[in-house]
Amino acid sequence: MDDEEKQELLDLARSESFRRDMELLACSRLRFFFSGDEVDTDRVVRFQCAYNALIGHIQREFRPIVDRIMKL
Repeated sequence: MDDEEKQELLDLARSESFRRDMELLACSRLRFFFSGDEVDTDRVVRFQCAYNALIGHIQREFRPIVDRIMKL
C-alpha cells in the first residue's frame, strides 16, 4: 500500500459521517444466532446441519469421547 492509500484510509477513519454510518450498520445487522443477548445453541446446530446438507457432508456416527485425562 502506498502513502496516498494509507492517508486515504486514515482520513476515512477520522470521518464523523463514516463512524455514524458504521454505527447504523452495526445496529441493524442480523444476529441470527442470538436470542436476546445470549447465543441460541439450537439455532447454531440447525444452521450447521442445514449447511452440512447443502455441501453434501456425510453425517458420521456419534462417538463419545473416552479420554480420562484431558488437558488444555
